[in-house]
Amino acid sequence: MEDQAAQPDAPAQAADTPAATANAEPGTYDPDAIDQRGLLFWDSLTGEGFLTAPDSLLEALDTLATSGHPGADKYLVDLANVPTPYALRIIEHLRVRFDRPDAMTLSDFPELAVLPEGDTQTPRYLEFKRTLFGSIDPTFGIFLSERFPHTLDAREVRYGGVGVDVIPPLEFPGYVSADEASAWLNADDEVVGVSIEGDVRAFPLRILGWHEMLNDTVGGVPISLAYCTLCGSAIVYDGRLDGALYRFGTSGLLYRSNKLMYDRTTRTLWNQFTGQPAWGSLVDQGLRLTAIPSTYTTWGEWVAANPNTTVLDVNTGFPFDYSPGAAYASYNSSPDLIFQVPVTDDRLAQKDEVFVVTEGEALIAFPVTALAQASLVNETLADRPIVAIATPDGMGGRAFERGAREFVAADLAAGVVTDADGVDWTIEETGLRSPGGEILPRVNGSNAFWFAVANLVPDARLYEP
Repeated sequence: MEDQAAQPDAPAQAADTPAATANAEPGTYDPDAIDQRGLLFWDSLTGEGFLTAPDSLLEALDTLATSGHPGADKYLVDLANVPTPYALRIIEHLRVRFDRPDAMTLSDFPELAVLPEGDTQTPRYLEFKRTLFGSIDPTFGIFLSERFPHTLDAREVRYGGVGVDVIPPLEFPGYVSADEASAWLNADDEVVGVSIEGDVRAFPLRILGWHEMLNDTVGGVPISLAYCTLCGSAIVYDGRLDGALYRFGTSGLLYRSNKLMYDRTTRTLWNQFTGQPAWGSLVDQGLRLTAIPSTYTTWGEWVAANPNTTVLDVNTGFPFDYSPGAAYASYNSSPDLIFQVPVTDDRLAQKDEVFVVTEGEALIAFPVTALAQASLVNETLADRPIVAIATPDGMGGRAFERGAREFVAADLAAGVVTDADGVDWTIEETGLRSPGGEILPRVNGSNAFWFAVANLVPDARLYEP
């Protein structure tokens, strides 16, 4: 491998090498005092076949793994998360350390998701991470350049198993009528539905699960539908922000088991769940994408409420199996995560579904089972009175402003809610409509797994009946 110091982003100062510090005395070893890029003896981790590490570097890895230093784990996790020649050897060390002889992958060691006290994302570690990840996909090295500001901790950025846009986004795809879609969509198939300026569309998750990102224009609004399959969150964003238009792709990187998307204008990484820049030139500019209200429900419920909807065409041009359950069925039916997260909030199971309503930095999560049982809940979010209303199938919800009103009853099958004055309001995709034509506007809301809320929005509230 070429000397990393000769690369444009590499540091100019000299540093100890891993091989030179192998077999260091206990208590004298500091992993951040060493240029751990010396472990990376390859140019690329793709297309080179099976790689075997030199004995001197295996000894250096053993020293790192057995040092007991709080700064060692971030290197070990990265070298095991990425398909390096060291991955199996690191797992062997972890089996001994945690007395877990049957462990097979990093997910079997959830303790490593919690960052140890006494460690930080040091400049030398940032250089290592950028170099390591850049050897999988050169664009990773651009995303993770230490020259760019970042709001997330680099130690928690994970390789998701694919390169940039290897999971192919759908770009301005075709749509079909509800009648045409009913030939292949089942009534209980899950969809995400939106209505923008009278343009009503449904996006089946059995299609989105293979793509995770969709760029289009709906009702004259440029949108990006970002679907994080790992955290069960599909959010529709307005691509217009601060006078610019952004279209998004899939980076292949994760943060706390949440998709990091990237914009194609600046290659900044964005947090899919919050719509904020996370690493890159757009960080620290106060930017946040505007989320467009969407509805997570079944095809049967959506088309009954919106008979004029169009539907994402199953003929996408890609050779994927779009049959029900072909994508992520086993993951969605399991209580386990593929990528461990540091925060476990036992008020709900990690993959319990919640209906998430947001207002700026504020967020409230309604367990979908509790919302379905109540039918509706009057709440206040960021001093804004809202009402959350369950979908008739109990799978998700819709949220609306309510002003000074209290809603007291719901006939979900009829699509009507009743306020304390006895006035019936019709549930529509863009608002609640009174008999006199008054509209209470829709508020942004979408579904997610509980762990995503607990790990990505620390100040979130949980609705507890």
